[in-house]
Amino acid sequence: MKVIAVAAVLAGVLAVTCATTCYVCTSADSGCDDSYSGGSDYETDCSSGFYVEDGGCSKLKVTSDLLGPKITATTRSCAQSYTNSACEQGDRNNLKLLGTTTDTWECSCEGDNCNGAVQIALSWSILAVISMLVL
Repeated sequence: MKVIAVAAVLAGVLAVTCATTCYVCTSADSGCDDSYSGGSDYETDCSSGFYVEDGGCSKLKVTSDLLGPKITATTRSCAQSYTNSACEQGDRNNLKLLGTTTDTWECSCEGDNCNGAVQIALSWSILAVISMLVL
């Protein structure tokens, strides 16, 4: 009986991961700034519409001090658009031109909603707890 329950949980997880969902929004959208915590408002099925479905998501963050104060723009999207998967603060492109500094972070990740906060770690933790309870 326990084996059937574990198999059902794993089948549910696998069924959910067939079509990748990502957060698709920009910092112009309410609540989609750099510190986005991953609410469901901007969850998008990447297999629908004109999105690319490759099992991953991306995040782009640009900070510039154009004309004085720093301005930050963030974009989250479907598809693994960038080769960087670390998303480290020190791992950025920096451009200084005519007194303006622009920092750009580009990163991609694999899995559902991985371009938000710590969603993947949380989902795997929940799966482990459920499996231990069933066993």
